[in-house]
Amino acid sequence: MGFADALINKAKEKYAEWNAPKDSVEKKRSVGAPVAEKKEGPRRKMFETAEATEASFEHPEDNQDASFVDEETGMMVVADGVRGGADGRAISQAAVGGVAASNRISSFDINTGYSPWSLEEASFFLDGTVQESIAAVYAKKKEMTERYRADLVALKEKMAANTWPSPKEKRAMDNQFSALTRAIANEGATTFVLAQTLRTPEGWKAIVKSVGDSAGYTLKKDGRLMSIPIPDDGALMRLTESGELSPTEAEWISQASSDRGFIDTLKTHGALSDAESAFLMNELGSEGRQLAQNTIATFHSTFPENTKAAQLLGAFRDYYRGQGRGSRKVLSQAIGGSVSAEDIRVHTTYVNLEEGDTLLLASDGLDDNLTLEEIEAELAGEGDLQTKLERLKQKAIERSKDKGHLRAKPDDIVITAQTIPPDEEVLSHLPEPVQIEASRRQAEAAAK
Repeated sequence: MGFADALINKAKEKYAEWNAPKDSVEKKRSVGAPVAEKKEGPRRKMFETAEATEASFEHPEDNQDASFVDEETGMMVVADGVRGGADGRAISQAAVGGVAASNRISSFDINTGYSPWSLEEASFFLDGTVQESIAAVYAKKKEMTERYRADLVALKEKMAANTWPSPKEKRAMDNQFSALTRAIANEGATTFVLAQTLRTPEGWKAIVKSVGDSAGYTLKKDGRLMSIPIPDDGALMRLTESGELSPTEAEWISQASSDRGFIDTLKTHGALSDAESAFLMNELGSEGRQLAQNTIATFHSTFPENTKAAQLLGAFRDYYRGQGRGSRKVLSQAIGGSVSAEDIRVHTTYVNLEEGDTLLLASDGLDDNLTLEEIEAELAGEGDLQTKLERLKQKAIERSKDKGHLRAKPDDIVITAQTIPPDEEVLSHLPEPVQIEASRRQAEAAAK
């Protein structure tokens, strides 16, 4: 048996023990399970955390996004209900509920100050957590479908018994029949992203598990905002996987703010010559004009040798203005949709963090409407973490209402964040002898 197989078997054994029937706190301690014990009373606050959410102005009473933040264990979850209306809301809440009800790894052991498990072991445990969430989603979908089918059977019996309904009654029953039929066929689903922070001897780390197109960021303590390269199961990812776009080219498209701005970006990076850029700017004319399909075709016939630029222009247009508000709304997978539970690919991303950094997760209502630069600017303002998230959320909502803006997309939005505490704060949670030893080691390391 190889090292990797032995590690996986070890993690499987621990996961089975942690989740065994009639599990007790004493048993978890005996096997060394680094989980948050479910207990009554107030929980310890280990992290500064914040959450902000708002429904789309198109359906202000129906927020289909859901989130969960555990300020004791360092776990955050964001779920974004898609294609489902009320069902989308129920499904995203089921995804979050599946995590909230599960055992959770702690960022660090209060007896040592470090996570007792390697990244590989922690990642395997989190895979089990995600599977619990996926199972909760499909169980909720099954429950709702069975209820809709029972309601449809009852409605059919009512319609058969009422042979001479009034026009008003017939209209009401027809509408209800259509609604139930759509609900049964509904592919309501949810995207999902989970982040778990861990304090290791090599520094702070985060493990991110994701399905769909939610976003993650690291706000460095010096104010720089960095996007976490989470695979997004969206249109641009499919183009990069197929080799049609490079990751850099996909970023040019995803961070565009206007047609003219995108043309300038292509020129800056050498994808367009001065003459080609001037041609496109002239075709756009006034500031309000857009890159139409015939404009791109004219460009291609005028500059046939620059096929790459024509491809980039076409991908840009399809992403923002293709059929159904653009291909940026199209996902290759989501939990609960047409993809079966067994076929869902859960992506794993590892992130290096430092004390003072802030880790953020958000639904696509944020990054669809705002660029990375705009998000950074809002987070740089005054106020505590909650104030900054509220301001950022409001900026995204305002943009979503601006019909004339390239990025505007009406959508629900949820943002979660946690700040990595300084070492002194971590040490304050440890027993006094451990604090003294840890401080001694820190002093020795600083003297070297």
